[in-house]
Amino acid sequence: MSILQKESISRLAVAFLELDPSLAELGDKALDSIKDRLSSYTVAIFCNEEIENSASQQAALLTAINVGKRCYKGGVFVFLKEEVKCLLNWPIRASLNEIAEELGARVNSGNEKNVYTAEILIGSAKLDNDKWLLQVNDWNAGIIPPGIKHSTLTGAQDFPLGGILGGALSIGLTFLKIAGFDHSIGSEAVGLSLWRPDLNWDDPQSIGPKPESFPNKVWILGLGHLGQAYTWALGLLPLRNPKDLFVKIQDDDRIEEGNYDSGMLSEKINEGEYKTRVCASWLESRGILTAIVERKYDEKYHRQNTDPEILLVGVDKLEARKSLKIEEFKLVLDCGLGAGLNFDMIRFNIFPNLKTSPKKFWENAKEIESTPVLKNLSQKLIGCGYTVGIASAFTGCVSACLIISEILRSYHQGIKLDHHYMSIRELSSSNLSLIGDYRTETFCGSTPMK
Repeated sequence: MSILQKESISRLAVAFLELDPSLAELGDKALDSIKDRLSSYTVAIFCNEEIENSASQQAALLTAINVGKRCYKGGVFVFLKEEVKCLLNWPIRASLNEIAEELGARVNSGNEKNVYTAEILIGSAKLDNDKWLLQVNDWNAGIIPPGIKHSTLTGAQDFPLGGILGGALSIGLTFLKIAGFDHSIGSEAVGLSLWRPDLNWDDPQSIGPKPESFPNKVWILGLGHLGQAYTWALGLLPLRNPKDLFVKIQDDDRIEEGNYDSGMLSEKINEGEYKTRVCASWLESRGILTAIVERKYDEKYHRQNTDPEILLVGVDKLEARKSLKIEEFKLVLDCGLGAGLNFDMIRFNIFPNLKTSPKKFWENAKEIESTPVLKNLSQKLIGCGYTVGIASAFTGCVSACLIISEILRSYHQGIKLDHHYMSIRELSSSNLSLIGDYRTETFCGSTPMK
């Protein structure tokens, strides 16, 4: 990994440089040292037999693999019963074991006595569990550290969204702890309910209803680690007729090597391809209809009558946010992520629930120089300092679950938020505003779930 090539720099690896500025003393070997460190991290994921009948647990496993391989570079090891039938929307009806291997995991290839950097158990466990325990249902996910006693999470496990959330959280929390970003993680059980994020994740009232429908049209704007996570989650939804869902995808960038560690759908073989086409391929292989737009969204770009009325925003520039035209949509869901070492912070705003315009809301906001150590080092080495945004796949994936759950609640008379601010490392300190309940008749057409 050469620091001279901006497009090849891992968006996650830069976080280590900012965390430990002394690494800059290594000069152009700094990121090579960080790469070696990431390659020493391994994660083992253990699955009980109950995963055979749980779409939520299966989604947790596949998400944890896809997210985990981008930060645990030493390998993702999975221990799973042979020939488990996949319950998710996957184009080739392979076994869950084969899909796990396809995503990059080493299935049943290690010894349980091996030493791994992190060990995660999906499902139920004994009280003396020595692994990080991940419990999920349709809407909820809880992470219970080793040695912490906690009651079992109840609720149906037929819907993937709670599992997607749990898979991303389990990787994010364990990685942030072992990598030294927050040593306080692991002292208590934490989690989140996507149905009632204002309640504790294990509160019986936080267990939502069976999801029955979803909009028949959505628009994804921006396909970085946020937009790719939206796409990953949408592709796993159990739609009765996937072709009834139309997704408009907009971005003008191509995939670079540096995107691999942060983008859920950015694989090394995709380098140089337009992000729109990679994301469209993911959805279309699952039967979902798409249209792509390979130009920027700006003040001159307007929604047409046949376009989706629900906009999922994943842009990383303030100017693009300020140009959002909420009057042209029924729901605009915008997510911004923390800068610098706060890269696991999520700032989710919902318009028109938030009674102001995007331009007014971000009127005084300014772009932050998020990687000063990288800028100084690149200035020293090549005479032209630059920065990149720190990003992780697990933060993007958790954010996607928040956004998609807001859409689902709008179709199931759930609570209505105008914002939700949180960080993965401090799940118990969310800042959100509940402003009422949704009424489904205020939105567009729907497509039924299985």
